[in-house]
Amino acid sequence: MLDLTMTQLRRLSDAGIQTIIIEGNHSYPRDRSYGSILKLLSHVPRVTVVCDEVACIRFGTVLLHAVPHRAALHGSGPVLEDIDPAASNVLIAHGVADGDIFFHAGRAAVDLPIQEIADWFAYIALGHCHRFAQVPGTRHAFYAGSLAMVTWRDFRPWHSFGFNVVTIAGGEVQVHRELLPTRPMGPYGLDDARGLSPAEVLTHLGRQAAALPPDDAYCHVLVDGLDPLARRELAHRDVEEIFATAAGPMISL
Repeated sequence: MLDLTMTQLRRLSDAGIQTIIIEGNHSYPRDRSYGSILKLLSHVPRVTVVCDEVACIRFGTVLLHAVPHRAALHGSGPVLEDIDPAASNVLIAHGVADGDIFFHAGRAAVDLPIQEIADWFAYIALGHCHRFAQVPGTRHAFYAGSLAMVTWRDFRPWHSFGFNVVTIAGGEVQVHRELLPTRPMGPYGLDDARGLSPAEVLTHLGRQAAALPPDDAYCHVLVDGLDPLARRELAHRDVEEIFATAAGPMISL
């Protein structure tokens, strides 16, 4: 994974594109004596990594205010004194916008008062929630979401991942959503399998897989309500065989 990351960052660098990376809760070092592995990425030209403190980074007429996970954890955030009225101020931050449980996503992160400071910035780019969303009560504060499923918590049937393309010109902000050709995520299974034999369950699952092939997809297979005897007799490997072409099946019986 590190090799892939360095390769892709080098491609961006060679194309003359500036890249800003801020620390999130997944990249926060549990033992700080080892340092942060993210800082290795800053050795690639045109790549800036922000891990410890709030940082202001200027590119031409754009002033980026970066708030990584560790800074937010220690109570640091953007301050009005750092806002440059002559620049397009953009906030890049990791955390939970206004403590909204939707953005919390079951993961540990710091609450950020986004609505309170939204008017300071031309655009606010947020990380932590792995799904695309706009922060309520704001015009220009967005989570772009992840580029692919990170954990099974990100599973949403047929959801498409992507990134935001933001244009700031003449005081106007336009946000375009670009989707990526990532692996599909397909739901399979039975909501109520009471009274069904193992053979009948496998027949149902086989029909579903035939109607909607799981080839190279992340598949969540959930069979609920199985009678105890049927559950003991239903072989997990038989269900796995039905979804053998899937990239990553998660089977719950």
